[in-house]
Amino acid sequence: MSISPVDPEHGWFSSSGALQDVVVSSRQRLSRNITGFRFPGAMDAGEERAVEEAVRVALEPRPEMSPMRAEELGEYERRLLVERNLLPPRFGAHGAGLFFLCADEAAVVTVNDRDHLRITALQVGFELESVSERCASLEQTLDGDLRFAATLDWGYLTAKIDEVGAGMRLSALLHLPALETAGELHRRVREAGGDAVRVQAFPGADGESLGALYLIANRAGIGHDELQTREKVEDCVAALVHYERSERERLLHEREAELHEGVAQALELVQHGRRVGDAEMFQLLSWIRLGIATGIYDGAGIEDATSLLFSGQRAHVMLRAGLDDDGDIELVNERRAQLLREVLGRGR
Repeated sequence: MSISPVDPEHGWFSSSGALQDVVVSSRQRLSRNITGFRFPGAMDAGEERAVEEAVRVALEPRPEMSPMRAEELGEYERRLLVERNLLPPRFGAHGAGLFFLCADEAAVVTVNDRDHLRITALQVGFELESVSERCASLEQTLDGDLRFAATLDWGYLTAKIDEVGAGMRLSALLHLPALETAGELHRRVREAGGDAVRVQAFPGADGESLGALYLIANRAGIGHDELQTREKVEDCVAALVHYERSERERLLHEREAELHEGVAQALELVQHGRRVGDAEMFQLLSWIRLGIATGIYDGAGIEDATSLLFSGQRAHVMLRAGLDDDGDIELVNERRAQLLREVLGRGR
């Protein structure tokens, strides 16, 4: 196995942020295309190389942005970056292409993915303004040398028609176990955000959330102002934080025994379980995060539980343990159980 370009134990998710008991992370992605080139997918090899070189030159004033090629990384190194929401899923198993990763691993510029450029920034907690400013700084650097495809009537031109305009996706990952339990989640999202935002289960399949995690994001569309869009997402997230905290208080008063039992069972499995599977990890961490946030459990911090949502995923566990074949699922799950015990099993 080659040496991973990033530390599997630490990343952008290892820090702290505002309202982090509810808001796991904030993320912004800007999609931009360069005038004079066809969209990726319709380009030939010569055009791809020309776009790569143009972006490379444009980012020279930003030495903290290191160029990397996905095909030069190992499969699990690519999958680790996908698990961190830095690279799109297509980069996982067989991805190829150029990207620029910031030294603190909290910002990335991908080249010739769906669009010529995708600028992404992430941060723990309710930090939508901060990630927006970081993306804007990188965009300004790139815009100094490159001419982005845009019109006065349509805004930025993108490969996906529903992203034409601002070319922006702004999102926050929220932990909403109390609203989920009460069946109030979607009603509260409609009340808080109306038609300006959408909610998506994360990272579960078939519309089901693993660990009561939900992604709140702006609805793309032509003519949407970036600042107004950010304010609407911020207002929605702030309202959901209030609703979730209020519902947690109600659970503590009306279903305290049930809440204590759920947290205790999760801790028992962490402290004594031999193996922990992918989906099971999210469910356990959901209970433990809730226990920490409500004061039921004080053996770890909310930062520990948040970090494990990422560092406990499969590629992270494998690179940390020096494994090079995830065919032995039981071994991977054993290593994950050990990791959870190390981080969360110290308390009462």
